[in-house]
Formats: sequence, C-alpha cells, structure tokens
Amino acid sequence: MNTEQTNDLHQHDALIKKLRRQRLYFCIITLFLLTSNIVTYLWNSQTKKFMQLTGIKIKSTYNYLTVHITNVFNWIMSQKIDITNVFNNRELAFCMWGIIAIILLLMNHKTRTSIIGVVKALFNKKFVELYFWMLLYTVFIIFMLHRIGFWELYLLKDTIIWFIFTGVISAFRSIEKAKDFDYFKELIKDYVKCFIIFQFIVNFYTFSLVTEFILIPIIFMISGVIATIQIVPTYQTKEYELTKKLFNFINIGIGLLIILNSIFLAVKDIKNLGSINNLKALLLPSIISISFLIFNYFLALLSSYEQIFIRIKFGEKKSKRLIIYIKFKILLLCRINLKKLNKIRSENLIKILNIREKEDVIEFINTYK
Repeated sequence: MNTEQTNDLHQHDALIKKLRRQRLYFCIITLFLLTSNIVTYLWNSQTKKFMQLTGIKIKSTYNYLTVHITNVFNWIMSQKIDITNVFNNRELAFCMWGIIAIILLLMNHKTRTSIIGVVKALFNKKFVELYFWMLLYTVFIIFMLHRIGFWELYLLKDTIIWFIFTGVISAFRSIEKAKDFDYFKELIKDYVKCFIIFQFIVNFYTFSLVTEFILIPIIFMISGVIATIQIVPTYQTKEYELTKKLFNFINIGIGLLIILNSIFLAVKDIKNLGSINNLKALLLPSIISISFLIFNYFLALLSSYEQIFIRIKFGEKKSKRLIIYIKFKILLLCRINLKKLNKIRSENLIKILNIREKEDVIEFINTYK
C-alpha cells in the first residue's frame, strides 16, 4: 500500500470519527430539547398547580398564626398582670434569692470570671442549635395542645418552668444515659405515677412570702451540711454520727411541716383544687414530658451515630469512599435501633477502627445479622 492510499484511509477514518461525534452531539441536543419540553409541560400543568396550592396553604397558615399571635399580644397588653397571681410565694422567694445570689457572685472578680466562662460554655454554637430545636419541638407540642383546647395562656409560666428545669435537663440526660428504649419506658412510668398529684399539691399550696423567703436559705444550708457530712471522709466517724442524725431530723421536720401546711390549705380550698384549670396545670408537665420523649430518643440516637462516625476516621487509614461506605452500612444495619447502635459503640468500636477494605465492612456487618 503506497503513501497516497494510507493518507486516504486516515482521512476516511477521521471523517467517520467526525460524523460519529456530530451524531452524538445531535443526540445530546435532541435529548436536552425533549427533556426541557417535558419539564416545561409539567411545570405549566401539574407542578404549577401544586406550587399554587402549596403557596395558598402556606399563606393561610401564616395568616392563621399572625392573627392568633396578634390576639395573644393584644390580650397581654390589655391585661394588668399581677405578679403574685402569676407566681406563687415559693417561686417568688426562689427568684428573689436567685437575684441576690447572682448579684453577690458578680460583685467578686473571680466568681464573675467563672460565671462568664460557664455562660459561654452553655451558649456555644452547638448548644444554641440544640436549644433551638428543643424550643421548636416544644412550641409544636404546645401548638397541638392549644389546637385541641387543652393549653391556655395561663399555663405559659408552667410551660417555661418545665422547659428550663425539665426539658433541657431531660435532653442532656438522654444523651448521657439512654442506651435502649427501656430507659424511656422507665421515664414514662415516672411521669404517670400518682406521686405527681402529691407533688403538685405541695408546690401549689405554699407558706406566706416572708416564710418561704426565710425557709429557702435554711433548707439550702441544712442540705449542704448533710451532703458535706456524707461525702467528706473526715466526717465519716462516730464522733459526727450524732450531728448527722440531728441535721437529718431537722431536714425531715421542715419537710413534714411543708407537707402538712400544703395538705391543710388544700383541704380548705377543696372546691378550687378540683377545678379544670388546676387539673390542666397538674397534667401539663406529664403530657409535655411524655411527648418530649420522642425528641429525646432521636437526640440520643443522633448522638450515638455522631460518636461512632467521628471515631471511624481513626485507626487504620481509610479512603473517603470507604468511610462513607462504613457509615452507610451502619445506618442500614441500625436505622433507629438505639440498643443495637450502642452495642456497636460500646463493644465493637475497635473492629471498626481496624477496617481496611469493603470486605472487612461486610464481615463486620454480618456479625449482627
């Protein structure tokens, strides 16, 4: 074959490749135009209708919330709120002592610096995000209770107190202690015990403001002394046994005094005790607490996943694809099973650290099937 024929063959091959490329480009352009036409048609018909309906629904929900929030705000502004009707004497006394304690602590430079550090730690970015989601979920619960006619504005104080002293603490405890669903079953039992009725009566019927103001530091100091005697090894001798019994006796005596006073006032006010408002105030903490367990469960689940996923990167060197594959397999294996997830975290985390390739992942996963 001469040089001229060879050149003709090369030109022929080049022409064929060019035609193939042009045909490929033509197919791509045709497919793009066809897809864009289909998308345009769907947008102009079903999708557009769906977006319109969604927009109408969002607008109606917004208007509903705006009207209700405006009405609540106007009602609050029109009321002459008496703080003694909002808080009972014990709560007022606690607030007064709390303000006094904060002022005294802030006056000292060392304690002021420590308090600022604690506040910064409590309100770092991660905690603020958690508080936001907790608050959002609590608002959703309150909104649903309001829709069915249970929650009313006079329960706002009880709701705020529950969120600060029960909701936030229960969330952090779930992260630390929840290993399986049995933990939440025990909490449900605690929330529905008859003891909550007795607890409600004791907290609802209190002494006068002056008596409560005097009792709080006395109870605080006695409790501190008892705790010190029980913890410090120096006081674990027979010499301090009588002192320990004396302070325990005083503590029990004050407790009985508070209980008897509450029962006496409750009997005198038996007609109002069984009112609908008091019944709602009694049931509200238990209802919110039980509803909040769903949030706490998924919070504990998310925390366990996060702890495992962070540790996957350590141990044997792994590629990004292998790390993603391990995470995906663990998600498929455990899903929302907190018990199985914590079993992996506590018993077999070293095996995960030693994974080198996909075969090791499959072998690890098969041990749980």
